[in-house]
Amino acid sequence: MLSAQRLSLADAPDYLADNGFSGIEFLDRQLSVVDDDALLALGRRCSARECGVVVDAGCDLTLSDPAAIEAELDHLRKVIDQAALLRCSVVRVALGGSRFSIQKLIRRARTPDSGRADEARRIMSSARVRQFGFFYRSHTSNFIGFDESRFDNTIQALDRILPYANGRGISLAIENHWGISSRPEWILRIVEGVSEPNIGTCPDFGNFPSLTDRYQGLAMLAPLALHVQAKCWSFGKGGEERTIDFGRCLEILGKSGYDRTVAVEYEGGGDEMEACIKARELILENL
Repeated sequence: MLSAQRLSLADAPDYLADNGFSGIEFLDRQLSVVDDDALLALGRRCSARECGVVVDAGCDLTLSDPAAIEAELDHLRKVIDQAALLRCSVVRVALGGSRFSIQKLIRRARTPDSGRADEARRIMSSARVRQFGFFYRSHTSNFIGFDESRFDNTIQALDRILPYANGRGISLAIENHWGISSRPEWILRIVEGVSEPNIGTCPDFGNFPSLTDRYQGLAMLAPLALHVQAKCWSFGKGGEERTIDFGRCLEILGKSGYDRTVAVEYEGGGDEMEACIKARELILENL
């Protein structure tokens, strides 16, 4: 709705609260052209409607080139600053490393002086036609692993950015999403390698690679979860999600002691809000 300009950022807190939701996630690309005054006003509106905020940052912290990694950290610092203006305490991150990145394409397409903006926009147009899910499945299943340097680069970059985030009262939650943060064992390795405390996980019900058991992966990530994404695509006549056992997922979260937010992330067709409400009802039924 935001991308199609059927809903403005300023109106989003009211729209969600009126539909019975208690929070909103903003993507970094949605905030990329919003100035600080508008962010402060948006934060005040969220607070007035008791609408909690989580912000998503796409970045690639696996890079070894000093200039490239500094550019990624600069982007992450900007997102952290924006999150602070929105009175947000959790920024969820994907750590990069895959051969194809929607996030990078969007950032490049929106930076005219990058010299590659037109090319990025053409690719994005193709990606929309063939749908994001196709790219995710095809580009996360074509690799086996990463060499040690990629893990070292990521851990070093997080150790640089986490004190900055902590100074603004923000923790980073790594989502099982793309590249080096796609597999639960890799995420845990990174979290355990970081020396700063303000880091955890953001398990997504639907993002596990095909060779990873969804429920085992969720059980691995849940004890360190700071945020959770309840991914969904379609619902049966009985209200169940067709591909994911929400009851089993929520039972795993409960056993881990998780007591924070569960966010609905719908990626199917049709009426988005209607589907999100179905997902919320399914979550509440299984709590």
